[in-house]
Amino acid sequence: ARGQTFTMESSDAGSVMQPTARKVVEQPGNSCCFDCDEDVIESPWVSVTYGTVLCLRCAGLHRSLGVHISYVRSLALDTLKEAELAVLLHGGNMRFRNFLEEPERNVARHVWLALKLEVRYYTPAADLYRRRLEAEVQGVEDEMLPAECRRVSLPPPPAWRPAPAVDGRRGWTEDSAVTCCE
Repeated sequence: ARGQTFTMESSDAGSVMQPTARKVVEQPGNSCCFDCDEDVIESPWVSVTYGTVLCLRCAGLHRSLGVHISYVRSLALDTLKEAELAVLLHGGNMRFRNFLEEPERNVARHVWLALKLEVRYYTPAADLYRRRLEAEVQGVEDEMLPAECRRVSLPPPPAWRPAPAVDGRRGWTEDSAVTCCE
């Protein structure tokens, strides 16, 4: 069934997940957001890149990282491709969490959550997990899976922008919020 897609069915009670998509949320740890622990049962979103389930707020933050870092889909609104579903069923919140906490990486949950979300997915551990998950889904043998962390460059800081105009006039920006004077 290559190229098969999985969608949500509508009913009078609202959106109902297809059994295949429901399996994603039913995996251990997937009933709450990987990045903030918020309950996601009402509106589950996923990072296909990491095979994790997210809340709406964190999905928005993941989208702002760019699809090259985290490809985000809604389990209620989007149509999942077979390959995307395979990643989600192979991954999962608990699997990523366990990977981070393994002795080789030793990234405790509280340490992961203490990092700004904008930085978390630029870490060598996140990069290694993404590469391993992708290789596993493609059927790469265990002994050939990526095993080494590699240096990952952080994104450039956002460019300074002037305060938005209010009634045609420039607005006031607090001194602590700017890096240079106009």
